[in-house]
Amino acid sequence: MFSNKGFGWKLLAALAVVAGMGLLSERLGQSIQPSLWRCAAQPARWDGAALRLSGLTVTASDAEGFDVRRDDVRARVVPAAPVAPGDTVALTGTFHAAGTLIRSKEVRKTPAGTATRTLSEVVSAAVLGLILLNFLRHFAFRPKMAQVEGVD
Repeated sequence: MFSNKGFGWKLLAALAVVAGMGLLSERLGQSIQPSLWRCAAQPARWDGAALRLSGLTVTASDAEGFDVRRDDVRARVVPAAPVAPGDTVALTGTFHAAGTLIRSKEVRKTPAGTATRTLSEVVSAAVLGLILLNFLRHFAFRPKMAQVEGVD
């Protein structure tokens, strides 16, 4: 099992297991924490579901609550929070199917620009690339290096 025989197949199988676990966790995560568009598409199914949403744009605000939009999905959030139209917010709360309503527990303003997030993702990808290159450099599979000279 731990020999180098079939190394490529073993590596491929391990990568397939990791990819499969990633897909499974994405599916399970969507059933636990649905996105806003899933709640709007199937309101009866997600009635009472706990939500954790980010990147919502405030479209209107009044004394009772405020309206948010993400992509082309709109929802009403109550109770009111100190936000103004055009603000970007992240919130946690509970979805209610009647009127696409979200009862918020916590509302937090977030920076409108995504430049810092994009920069952090680029830096993270570069670091991952360097780690993989270093790994391949030090742990490359070279069967000739395992052979001892002078042994028949």
